[in-house]
Amino acid sequence: MIDTDTFMEVFAKCAPHLMAALEYNGGEVSLADVYDGLQSGQYMLIPGEACAIVLEPITHTSGKRVMNFFLAGGDLKELQRLEQQICEMAKADGYDSVAIFGRRGWLKRLDGYTEKAVYMEKRL
Repeated sequence: MIDTDTFMEVFAKCAPHLMAALEYNGGEVSLADVYDGLQSGQYMLIPGEACAIVLEPITHTSGKRVMNFFLAGGDLKELQRLEQQICEMAKADGYDSVAIFGRRGWLKRLDGYTEKAVYMEKRL
């Protein structure tokens, strides 16, 4: 556990990367929501030098454990390196898979992922 001052400093450094990623969610999640989720333990923050990733550990009722990449923004090369490290960590921690719910373009940038669904929305 890190102290509040350190958390605030890390979060402030990551906020611009997270805000850039949040531009693609249609306003459904705010930076304040992410902050609250991090504070409550729902999410985990992985800060990079020039990027940030927010993870959401999920355990399904079947017992399957998935490490969900909830939000990611910043330097692409660093994100790719961190993705590999997170996959190794998740496997070591007993997760069954990792998941990304994001733009189709991530499929071209990350190895080993298959498209399972596309989330589409029509606003009325």
